[in-house]
Amino acid sequence: MRSFIIVLVSILGLLIVATTLFNQAQNALAPYEALINNTQAIENAEEFEEVQAALNDLNNRFILTRMFIGGEIEHLTQRLETFDMISNIEFVTYEQFLSPDNPRITIEVEDFGTMTLELFPEVAPNSVNNMIQLIQNGYYDGLVFHRIISGFMIQGGWGPDTGCVIPGEFVANQVANPLKHTRGVLSMARTNVFNSATSQFFIVHRDSLFLDRQYAAFGALVEGFDVLDGIASVATGFQDRPTNDVVMTRVTVDLRGYTPQAPTCVSP
Repeated sequence: MRSFIIVLVSILGLLIVATTLFNQAQNALAPYEALINNTQAIENAEEFEEVQAALNDLNNRFILTRMFIGGEIEHLTQRLETFDMISNIEFVTYEQFLSPDNPRITIEVEDFGTMTLELFPEVAPNSVNNMIQLIQNGYYDGLVFHRIISGFMIQGGWGPDTGCVIPGEFVANQVANPLKHTRGVLSMARTNVFNSATSQFFIVHRDSLFLDRQYAAFGALVEGFDVLDGIASVATGFQDRPTNDVVMTRVTVDLRGYTPQAPTCVSP
């Protein structure tokens, strides 16, 4: 008799615990009832991340109740899988990516001064690694800013064949790059072919948000905006080329703890 009572009490205790956990899980799912019932869709990247975090929490905390709420969890998971993150990406300014762990480059420009730019590996790692490799090989030393359009951008880095064409890290090429092309942002130049970037880059002189989704932004100017303005104001001629060469005498990189990888090339 005593054993029976102990077993009965244990079963009742487990039922109480299971009921409590089930109620907690149901409460956690309550904010997403419309998604579960297909009466509402995930509307943006922020909501996607919120639902994803809620699912992770449910999966970690309510293991015993999955047999009761497994259907709801599976449905939310499917909603996440069908959400098009690329189409719903939200663009942000470069200040959100600044970090003491990011590499920085300095561009010394003859007669103008020095510009310091921070690279953002979390935004476009292959573009970052490509530029670092070229800098470490001394590729940019002595090259010029060959295309300058005041109020738009200054473009440089046109030199010998690099031996590596890199894929374009931007939304139109199915890469979730959220960096806005605001003043000072560093981005890769390319032809009409999405995967055609090599060594040429440009620095945005004035906000040019029409470039978002179409070009691989991967860094930003942090010092030397007066140098940017000075270069942007030079006289230009045919094809926006300066009438007098604007020479990058030396380009260097401070990795600041970042470990670069060899860039991925789409063609040799």
